[in-house]
Amino acid sequence: MQNKFYKTDKLCQKTISQTPCSKYTMQKRLLVIDDDKDLLEVIKIYFEMEGYVVITLPRVDNIFRVFSQYHPDLILLDYQMPEENGDKICQQLKSNPATFNIPVIMISGYSKAELDRDYHGWNGVVSKPFDLPVLQKAVEKFLKKETGDGS
Repeated sequence: MQNKFYKTDKLCQKTISQTPCSKYTMQKRLLVIDDDKDLLEVIKIYFEMEGYVVITLPRVDNIFRVFSQYHPDLILLDYQMPEENGDKICQQLKSNPATFNIPVIMISGYSKAELDRDYHGWNGVVSKPFDLPVLQKAVEKFLKKETGDGS
C-alpha cells in the first residue's frame, strides 16, 4: 500500500503541475471526514487530480466551523469515528438548516450502514475498501442530482 501510495503522490504532483488552472474555475468542493489520515491524503490527491477542491478533517469537532467557511458541495463521511459515529454527525448535518441539503456519502466497512441509510439521512453509502473510481462515480452521481443534471 505504501509504495502504491507514493507512486500516486508523485504522479499527482506531476499531473497537477502540468494542468492549466483555468480548467478549475467552477470546481466542486468536497469535505472528507475520516480518522484514517492516509486515506484522507489518497482521497484528496485523487479528487484534486480530477479537478475538485478538497478539504479533509481527521476529527469531527470543528465540522460546522469548517462548513461555514468552506461551503462544501458534498461531504464524504466515515461511519466509525473515534469521537462520534458518522450516523450521529449526519443526523446533525441533516437537522441543521444550513447543511440539510448537502449530499452526504457515508464511507463504511459496515454492511448495516446501507440498511440504515434512510433512517440516518445520508444520501449514499460506499463500502470500504473501495476503488477510487467507484467513489468518484458516487460523488458525481450526487453532484449531478444537486445541480439537476442527473436523474
